[in-house]
Amino acid sequence: MRIKLAGLLLALMWFGNQDGRGLSPASPMLALPAFATAQAAPSESKSIVGDWSGALEAQGTKLRLVLHVKKNTDGTLAATIDSLDQNTNGIPVSTVSQKGNDVKLELSGLSASYEGKLNAAGTEITGEWKQGGTLPLVFKRAGAKGAGQKTHP
Repeated sequence: MRIKLAGLLLALMWFGNQDGRGLSPASPMLALPAFATAQAAPSESKSIVGDWSGALEAQGTKLRLVLHVKKNTDGTLAATIDSLDQNTNGIPVSTVSQKGNDVKLELSGLSASYEGKLNAAGTEITGEWKQGGTLPLVFKRAGAKGAGQKTHP
């Protein structure tokens, strides 16, 4: 199932890259890490801990994602991503960091990353998914008005 997600994400990047470069079909895929590690979230901003919904869209193809962020007992953040449209759950996010309103995710198993900004209300993260190319991706806190995504299939 995880290979399907990686393949679809690669396909989205290949066809969705607006500058035409796309990914090489020979781009290597890395094995997904067994666990997620992260840096501690700063106390001066709203925490990103919780469930977030978003969708990658490219040329009419939509991939709904749910980001699950939790705080470990040592204060670090950990996360996984579910792909609702592929019934794939628990894809590890290898690194999660929040510095103020800046949010960064690394998915080393997919050679992908996400960088975004948390809004002042703490209900939306607006940013870009990078995987050979760049696609816009807005995560909305699950349960927030207008989130519009289920957290479970």
